[in-house]
Amino acid sequence: MRYATFLLVVIMALAPPAAAQGGPEQAEPRWPSDETVANAFDWVQLDTDEWLKGELIALYEDDLVFDSAKFGPRTLDWKDVKEVRTSQAMTVGLTGGEVLVGKLVIVGERVRVVGDETREVPRSQILSIVPAWSKPFSRLGGKVSAGLTARQGNVDQIDANVSAEIEHRRVRDRIELDYFATYSSNEGKDTANDQRIKSQWTHAITGRFFVKPAVVEWYRDPIQNLDARTTAGAELGYQIFDTRRTEWQVSAGLAWQQTQWVGVEAGEEAVQTAAAFVGSTRFEQEWTKDIDFKFDYTFYLTQEDAGRYIHHGLVSVETEWTDTLDFDVSLYWDRTQAPQAARDGTVPDQDDLRMVVSLGIEF
Repeated sequence: MRYATFLLVVIMALAPPAAAQGGPEQAEPRWPSDETVANAFDWVQLDTDEWLKGELIALYEDDLVFDSAKFGPRTLDWKDVKEVRTSQAMTVGLTGGEVLVGKLVIVGERVRVVGDETREVPRSQILSIVPAWSKPFSRLGGKVSAGLTARQGNVDQIDANVSAEIEHRRVRDRIELDYFATYSSNEGKDTANDQRIKSQWTHAITGRFFVKPAVVEWYRDPIQNLDARTTAGAELGYQIFDTRRTEWQVSAGLAWQQTQWVGVEAGEEAVQTAAAFVGSTRFEQEWTKDIDFKFDYTFYLTQEDAGRYIHHGLVSVETEWTDTLDFDVSLYWDRTQAPQAARDGTVPDQDDLRMVVSLGIEF
């Protein structure tokens, strides 16, 4: 009896506590303290308490791009991110213009940057986050789209369009390059053949104000008697809305413009150089998780023989089919108030409207 009692006591002493057996009372794993930084990976915790392990790519305009080790690249809404802990040093741009470098520990509204010295700032002051030492092309992103329609039979017609948007981001700077071209042929005769290239550099001054020190555009449309129009200028802008779903900005400035016509009437100059006042606005809104709306509009006020009033407008609805494939429906509107007459005296129409349907690949 003594041996049985002794054996029962030993078994009870070695048995694990009931809470350690699992079940609803088991404690979830937690970080040791708010001061802890990650070691091998970057970590992000969502407001659902789920953790993602991988690499933090960038934070810009309330979008956090995170490359998950299991799910691949994901774009997260900044407001849905509860905690961030990085193993790599990050460059953090603040609204006041200051830049901090170090590993990040973000818990709620509290941000700690652990570098040569440890700094703590409110989360509301964060403007952007990028890796401190990144590969040359790791901050590049963009989208390439194309559409093609070919008909043969009673009507021989080809319609094609190509567009590309490439963007390079840094802490307070963004460099964009946009390209768009359309080609249409009906019964062997060109009915559309235009190209537009635009590049701009945007520098954030504060959370709302920004400056575009360099905006360059080249446009060609022989059907409209336009051999080439080159524009170079600078603009000052303001961010009216910058929320999770809506972004609206406006800007204005001065530009130099040179226009070369395909042909002109006798006595007219084939090349015109003039100053211009430029204004632009961009409005983007997330209608649903998979559908985005975009409105982009730019106008120039210049002298009569250069076109007087020129504008380019874009309205686009972009539907995300997969993580990388989009289906886009876009409407373009180009207008020149005072078009230049061709060599034979023909005056092109003031307005040029086109609807474009295309598939796009994001990268």
